[in-house]
Amino acid sequence: MMLAFALAAAACGTDTTPATSPTSPTGPSTTGPAATRPATTVPGTVDTSTPSLSTTEPPTVTGTVEPTNPPPSSSPGPPATDPALAPLAALAIADLAGRLGIPEAEITVHSSETVVWPDGALGCPQPGMAYPQVLVDGYRILLSAQGAIYHYHGGGERGPFLCEDPADG
Repeated sequence: MMLAFALAAAACGTDTTPATSPTSPTGPSTTGPAATRPATTVPGTVDTSTPSLSTTEPPTVTGTVEPTNPPPSSSPGPPATDPALAPLAALAIADLAGRLGIPEAEITVHSSETVVWPDGALGCPQPGMAYPQVLVDGYRILLSAQGAIYHYHGGGERGPFLCEDPADG
């Protein structure tokens, strides 16, 4: 009966025995009820102390973890431009210059890339239209003029066209 009471008292944290003995030159006691008390976790470290009576809880990590190197996609730099799309970008620039009534020299290629469109809408669906539900190899060209970005899409047999409401943003 006394043993059950002693175990219950130790599990409830009512032990008042100090963790170190003033007469012990070796430091903290590694036996007895004091050894089962949870250790204090220092921020940024892993708590690997022996759990008191439960072994079902994993060690806890405190503090924040920051990456040592940022991922490549977060590095600053100009948007991607595919040189193979230069002739199509030139067609898009000529079209936009005519629409805006400005010289082609005032328009720059913001980015150009090949894409696979999910359907025949080529990323620019129009209300009330039906499109073939097949993958279509194509491209996206973004042009910059007068402080705005203009989306030109194309693919399959269709050349670059201005997409005023792109499905991809």
